[in-house]
Amino acid sequence: MQDDVFTFYDRHTPDTRSEQPEAPQLLIGTESSDRLVGGPAGDALVAGQDRLEFDDAGGLRYGDARIRAQDGGTAVDIGGHRIEMPGVQPNQLSSRDFIF
Repeated sequence: MQDDVFTFYDRHTPDTRSEQPEAPQLLIGTESSDRLVGGPAGDALVAGQDRLEFDDAGGLRYGDARIRAQDGGTAVDIGGHRIEMPGVQPNQLSSRDFIF
């Protein structure tokens, strides 16, 4: 990728609709129990201390997740998607943190 590229994200909270739903979304949760739903455009979801729920998971389960350390945090690869968790260590996650 070239150095001077600008990446656009439409930023909003879970209780507001995006003005540009086809654009990548930067969705920021709050301290309450929010439901952050990503779409097809490489969305960035920022949550608090919640569990990850996968709707329509197509038979995925915790054992299908590849959980590894990455850049001081954790990356979870599952079902062709990646979830990055800055500041969370892999040993802090367990099956209780995921809902399928």
